[in-house]
Amino acid sequence: QDTQSYERRPRAAKGEAAGGRELLPVRQENGAWQARQAESVPARRKKRRGQGKLNEASSAEKESGDSPAEELSFAQKRAAIAKLSASLIRSPHKNIGLLQQLLELARRDASPAAQRLAALSLVAVLRDILP
Repeated sequence: QDTQSYERRPRAAKGEAAGGRELLPVRQENGAWQARQAESVPARRKKRRGQGKLNEASSAEKESGDSPAEELSFAQKRAAIAKLSASLIRSPHKNIGLLQQLLELARRDASPAAQRLAALSLVAVLRDILP
């Protein structure tokens, strides 16, 4: 084994060993400059792990549509649009209120791709259910 001990250790970026990476300074309201540091990678990972528990707890809210649409990923939005469309086609008389939800997704979603998908799905559903 020809490797030295320093070659086996992972390298830390400059300034990262002191708790974070140095960011550009920000000017405060009084005109003074304030130095900033980014969080270290382990601190960010801990935050993500804590958010994972919150996301699992709020997954029922996301499925019911109570939470904002921006929090969902595009794949989740696509699945929700498909579920709404399938329910509408299956029984349009019972699920007529779902047309309004599809229309709201097409109008107010933060993602243009999701808006487009919801609008196209709404058109396809209307073509199928109208005589």
